[in-house]
Amino acid sequence: MVWILLSGFAVIFIGVILVALASMLGGNSSSVGGIILIGPFPIVFGAGPSAPWLIAVGVILAFIIFVLLFVMRRRIGRAEF
Repeated sequence: MVWILLSGFAVIFIGVILVALASMLGGNSSSVGGIILIGPFPIVFGAGPSAPWLIAVGVILAFIIFVLLFVMRRRIGRAEF
């Protein structure tokens, strides 16, 4: 279980570095997109020229998270018996 926590920190760290590098390179257009999960209900948002791609990536990541949580819950349930 510790590897999940460490991989989360690594993904955040890599994301911060990528955002910093992108801002230093000075791209002309900016886009934002994301997904907020409140329980099982996703709130999807986005703005800019690349927003549809960013929203699609957010939805795919949210789906992967739901699948992983479901699989982990089933494994933990089996380990208790």
